[in-house]
Amino acid sequence: MSAPPASDLVRAGYSDKYGQVYVERIGNTGFPDPDEPVALLRAQDKLAQKAIAFYHRLSASHRVTPEQRESVTRQVERFAAWAKANPTKMRLPGSAR
Repeated sequence: MSAPPASDLVRAGYSDKYGQVYVERIGNTGFPDPDEPVALLRAQDKLAQKAIAFYHRLSASHRVTPEQRESVTRQVERFAAWAKANPTKMRLPGSAR
C-alpha cells in the first residue's frame, strides 16, 4: 500500500505518542474534532493483536454494524498475518526489541 497524496489526508485526532494523526478519507467518514484523542495500534506491538481481537469480541455484544465488525475482522487477520511473517520485528511496547 502506498501513502495517499497529502491533499487526501484529514486530521483524525491526536495521539500522545505520535502527535496529530492524519488518515485518508474514505467514503463519508467524518472527524468533527481533530483534537479528539486517538490510539494507534501497530502490528509489531505484541499486545496490539490481543487488544484488537478483544475489541472485536466486544463488538459482538454491542450494536456494532456488520460492516464495522467485518472491518475489524480484516484488521485482526492482517495483524496476525503480519506477525507470522515478521516474527523478528515483534516487540513489547517501550522495548527496543
